[in-house]
Amino acid sequence: MSKASFILDINLPVVVASMFLISGPQMVIECYKNGVLGAFPALNHRSTEGFE
Repeated sequence: MSKASFILDINLPVVVASMFLISGPQMVIECYKNGVLGAFPALNHRSTEGFE
């Protein structure tokens, strides 16, 4: 078995950790499009309007 096929056979959970002031809705959307779990902290919004 070559290294490349070995890597393709691995199933791992992938999570993009939330990062203060860097993570946001667009990052989470792109994560989900690629089959990865993404999240962003509520502290990234400075007001309640940001949750809309």
